[in-house]
Amino acid sequence: MDVPRTVLLVGLAAEVAERLLGGLVGRGFACEGVGYEEGFELLELVPFDAVVASFPFPREIPMTRFMTRLRKRSSACRHAALILLTGEFSRPEAEDLVGRGANLVFPASVDADELARAIRAVTGAAARVPLLALVHVEVRTEQGLRRLVAQCENVSETGIFLRMGQALPVGSTVVFELVLPDSGYRLRGEGTVVRHGIGSRGGQEGIALRFGELGNEARERLASFVGRQSPHAL
Repeated sequence: MDVPRTVLLVGLAAEVAERLLGGLVGRGFACEGVGYEEGFELLELVPFDAVVASFPFPREIPMTRFMTRLRKRSSACRHAALILLTGEFSRPEAEDLVGRGANLVFPASVDADELARAIRAVTGAAARVPLLALVHVEVRTEQGLRRLVAQCENVSETGIFLRMGQALPVGSTVVFELVLPDSGYRLRGEGTVVRHGIGSRGGQEGIALRFGELGNEARERLASFVGRQSPHAL
């Protein structure tokens, strides 16, 4: 089961954001649309596969400041693709940034289908590797904290697919913990339910979880595990 690629739309005009948000979600992406200030804050905290931003940037948050925050080592989005949407007048300036932090430039009138193809092309799909392991899951509900046990089916650097006897609502935030089998490292973090499915092995219904909060050591350990298992990638 693939974890949907995640896209952050930053600073788009309301009608453009509504059109592209609906179009991308309809094509299987998990998207969020925000203003420049909120987007600036999210870059360091929440990992996205791609950032689609309106260009030029406002004076309060110049492009150089945005780019520095996006690409710095501690940023959760430092490996995200950056796609700029701009008008004809600003396009030459935007295109000068391609290869210097930005990946692609499109007019603001780009349709969702073309943008979706471009995002898939520049992000690729995160390599998923099989991992059969018990996962302890905690989720807060109106009735209080629920503790569940699930089985991991596969994992990537951006998400995990868990098989369990019940489906948690899409959008639920959960805390999870599992042991990486080759090192014994306890991988603990937080993620968001982005999709339901049966998984490649059939059987119980499961959830696709996109990683949110994951410490630097946890990310490094996970990346190392995925790298070692890459000959068995799905």
